Amino acid sequence: MLLFSRIGPCYRKLKEFKEAKDALRKALQLEPFSPLAHYELALVYWEQDKKQQAMEHLNTALKVWEEADSEFKQAKKAREKFAEWDLF
Repeated sequence: MLLFSRIGPCYRKLKEFKEAKDALRKALQLEPFSPLAHYELALVYWEQDKKQQAMEHLNTALKVWEEADSEFKQAKKAREKFAEWDLF
């Protein structure tokens, strides 16, 4: 699972959104509530201007990370992204 969660962001940064979504969906098949995969998939959808799908995946990640320490890097980034996107 971790492999697919790491490959997805690489594809996203290369603007290869189909490949990014495919990799992240594979990660979610193996671990349906992977907050990292949901967060990265949210970023892919946001960049494709699919804001509703992006928020759905971001909310799932935030639910999983709900009780994470405020300084946990990945959860912190997701919370900041939610605050940024919630303005739209």
